[in-house]
Amino acid sequence: MDYLAIAPFINQLRELHNLFDDIQKKIQKRLLILKIKTNEQTEFLQNIFDILHENEQHHLIINQINQNEFHIEIQDKQIEHLSSIIFRYQYSTPCIESNQTKLSSR
Repeated sequence: MDYLAIAPFINQLRELHNLFDDIQKKIQKRLLILKIKTNEQTEFLQNIFDILHENEQHHLIINQINQNEFHIEIQDKQIEHLSSIIFRYQYSTPCIESNQTKLSSR
């Protein structure tokens, strides 16, 4: 392992490790305050993790739905634009044909 490469980050790693330890201690204290037994703590934390993970999944699904709605809006605008072009073409075709007929009859 190249210790010189990680030397600039040693203090940050130490701070992160200390922060992790502090958070773990606070969680343990909270669980003790809630009078959750040690064997139930793991299950309790797993339930919290599952709920958070499920919420994350919901957020991902909601983001996907929002993206789909955005694509639908873009497609609707493109369809309107194409419809406008088709309408103008259909409207102008008889006029063009009429003008060509007039020009050819001269």
